[in-house]
Amino acid sequence: MPYQTFRLTEDTTYPWTIVCILPNAKHYTVARFYNRRDAEDHKRVLHRFMPASEFEIIFDHPVTQ
Repeated sequence: MPYQTFRLTEDTTYPWTIVCILPNAKHYTVARFYNRRDAEDHKRVLHRFMPASEFEIIFDHPVTQ
């Protein structure tokens, strides 16, 4: 059975990103969305279940070369 290779690249079709703000100026990408409204709705649900955590929505536009 041949091995499959997986590329771990960020999906540029989903530029709206929810990140969890961690101590020491670190962050963790929680989810990516196609539009801002979906990201805001998901952030609201996350805040309801994890009220002590801090989440931010960012627009992660890909850099073209």
